[in-house]
Amino acid sequence: MIHSDREENALVRSLVLMSAMSTAADLVHGMGARRNGDDPTHGQEPGVTRPYLVSAADELDDHLIALRAGRVLRRGEASTRRIRFARSVNEVLLLNRIARLFHGIHQRLLSLYPAVPEELVEQARILEKLFGEERDRVGPDESNGLLGEAEIFNVALRALVADDSPDHGPTPRANI
Repeated sequence: MIHSDREENALVRSLVLMSAMSTAADLVHGMGARRNGDDPTHGQEPGVTRPYLVSAADELDDHLIALRAGRVLRRGEASTRRIRFARSVNEVLLLNRIARLFHGIHQRLLSLYPAVPEELVEQARILEKLFGEERDRVGPDESNGLLGEAEIFNVALRALVADDSPDHGPTPRANI
């Protein structure tokens, strides 16, 4: 039993360290972006905002797929307490990244308003709040309704920022 307790303590310490490092990396990235003039709170030009939104849509897809896959795996297997704990920590980290991503998306869409639909700006704000609330729960919600809403939002965001290149199709709004 002592051996098991040591392993569990090592796992907890490792996951806490990983969480702290993830938060620190987010902070450093944000500070660096602000130093380089990427501060959406002061408004940005569409030429700066659009590439961010394209990248954010890709990152959002990655996080939503990882979150959905983690939930499917958790339901489909009998796992040890350590594995469940590690998956829960990973899910909380993913929910945090998604909430922070929606925060950045919301700020950039707001800086483009009124050239972007008000509904899309508001939906980004609401999704940031909902993912933050889900992250703050002791046990994340098992329903995938919120993931579906985020996926629908991401389709609308991709349509908004599409360009005329062969990879993206026609631009829905010329001034973005």
